[in-house]
Amino acid sequence: GGATGEARQPSVPHPVPQPLAFSAAEDDHCETAPEAYAHIVSLLRLVARKRGVPPEELRIWDPYYCNGAVARHLAALGFPHVHNANEDFYARLDSGDLPEHDVLLTNPPYTHPHPERLLAHCAASGTP
Repeated sequence: GGATGEARQPSVPHPVPQPLAFSAAEDDHCETAPEAYAHIVSLLRLVARKRGVPPEELRIWDPYYCNGAVARHLAALGFPHVHNANEDFYARLDSGDLPEHDVLLTNPPYTHPHPERLLAHCAASGTP
């Protein structure tokens, strides 16, 4: 921390943004703060234990790409196997070609139909 009013530095540097492989509304396209990931480390460790894998081998899929910060933040917390690629989540769902993962973890866009489509996939997938 620093003095009041001092800007906080991100936990890891941000890369230069690349054009997206899908369309995204500006209000839906925001990265989650690094602190939020630190708050769920114990949950991810529990998921790893329940899935029978060491935490450092837990395969995490965040299907909603922004600039890849989720992978950098989770790697810094000991979870290096994160699939968060600049790809269209819904095209992957439609094709059935999903990345191998032990858990889907995301902070999804909130506008319709994103939450509904995500929850329908999660309910049908059998994967946490």
